[in-house]
Amino acid sequence: MLTNKQQKFIRSQAQKIKATAQIGKNELSESAIESIGKLLEANELVKVHLLAAAVITKKEAIAILTDTFYLEYAYSIGNQLVIYKQSRNQEKRIFSKSVESK
Repeated sequence: MLTNKQQKFIRSQAQKIKATAQIGKNELSESAIESIGKLLEANELVKVHLLAAAVITKKEAIAILTDTFYLEYAYSIGNQLVIYKQSRNQEKRIFSKSVESK
């Protein structure tokens, strides 16, 4: 469980990154979920853009992604979702080390 200070740090870092994944009218297909999983493993912090044509709501998308990846933190701002999960690969845990130090 993340502390409030860690959550604030994640939010501040999320403002600096661009959306690297999109959810469109095909909802969360297997390929979209797979690509988001790869992004999470590589970057730990991922911003997902929910397109206007998307059939799925923000809450549904967060629920599906949280259940699929066991996310440590997820929230939405406007039509963007920000998700965080610590990488399983020790070498790629650059961002999570910063979060843990907060």
